[in-house]
Amino acid sequence: IEGRGKWVPYNKGGDFKRWYGNRENVLRWNGSDSELSARLTWKKKRPTLRNRKHWFEEGYTWTTVSGGGFSARYCEKGAMFDNGGCTLFGKNNLHLLGGLLNSKVADRYLDFLAPTLNFQPGDIGSVAIEESIFNSANVVEEIVKSCVELSKDDWSSREQSWNFKTNELTKRNEKLIAKAFDSYKTDWVNKFHLLHQKEELLNSIFINHYGLQYELTPNVKLESITILQDEVIVTNNQISIDPIRVLSQLFSFSIGCIFGRYSLDKSGLILSGHAETIEDFLRQISAPKFFPDEDNIIPFL
Repeated sequence: IEGRGKWVPYNKGGDFKRWYGNRENVLRWNGSDSELSARLTWKKKRPTLRNRKHWFEEGYTWTTVSGGGFSARYCEKGAMFDNGGCTLFGKNNLHLLGGLLNSKVADRYLDFLAPTLNFQPGDIGSVAIEESIFNSANVVEEIVKSCVELSKDDWSSREQSWNFKTNELTKRNEKLIAKAFDSYKTDWVNKFHLLHQKEELLNSIFINHYGLQYELTPNVKLESITILQDEVIVTNNQISIDPIRVLSQLFSFSIGCIFGRYSLDKSGLILSGHAETIEDFLRQISAPKFFPDEDNIIPFL
């Protein structure tokens, strides 16, 4: 956090995704910017170090060049950023501004401020703020925080997330995969619809404050909801969950358990380095329900 570690999160944009996610890159830091600063004299691959006073602050980051449209994601304290993952900072009303950026009102502004889908900081800074929105700040920020949490839950449910704990099917403690899948489907479909409702509610609030009721509608297409992007199938304005995608995640987690990367007895990462052994695994879990493979070789017949 705040640049004290060997590695720090690094915002570099990524796919179209609202509220939270695309946290996949890290920057070698080693406690200071000395290594980066030493490269300022390089003729090639020279870093551009800007806005030092905002390094490691919380904010809303977005993808500068996006073919999928504009989307902003909350970023906790402790991350660095570059021009590929620009970031909005604010000491006050940060989530209010993040909600505005993810609204149809901001989309309308960006239609003419950034028609080429190249979203530079100057374009985002030119989105007008209607002062009356601050009258709804408390309500809006609670809705936005809820949207962030729903999206964070989705991001954290995937193995590439740094916050991944366990597979969504195994955590349900069901004896049959079919029952675990039904439980998963019920929970996540509800979360999907809840996020959809909250996005439309935010749109309504901002549209009313900006007086754009005759130009914009609060409606959000189901295809535009950015949780469950791999699993949800939208047909005739109805959603379903693709079981193959969900079972593929279970299969991947199972391979991780065989290799000792994960365990059924303890959440999160167990073995992560190539030099770690079964002995390292047993130091964390002395009597595992499922014993990992000792030679890390899985024969398929």
